Amino acid sequence: MDDGIKKTAKAEGAVAPVKAKKAVKATRPKKTAKIKEAKPRREPIVDACVFAFRLSAIDRDLIHRAAGSGKATRFVRGAALAAANGDTKAFEELIGQAKANLK
Repeated sequence: MDDGIKKTAKAEGAVAPVKAKKAVKATRPKKTAKIKEAKPRREPIVDACVFAFRLSAIDRDLIHRAAGSGKATRFVRGAALAAANGDTKAFEELIGQAKANLK
C-alpha cells in the first residue's frame, strides 16, 4: 500500500555522486621578449606633396599582389619615377619583383 509519501534516493540510502576534481592545466613557460633591431630612420622629404590618381578595385588588387605585402606605395612610386626618368634598369627590376610575387 501507498501511504502517500514519496521516497527519494537519499531516503533509500543511496550515495550522492562525488564531483570529479578539475584537471590542473600545465603552465607554459613564459616567452622571452624579442629585441627588435632599430631601423635606420629616413630623412623627411622636404616640401613633400601628395600625388593621387583613381583606379579600379581590380587594378588596385593587382598592384598589391604584384608589389608584395605592404609595399604597394613604394612599388607604384618606383614604377612612376623609373618611367618618368627613362630608367629602364629600375623598371626591369620592378617587373622582376612583380613576376616573383605573382607566382
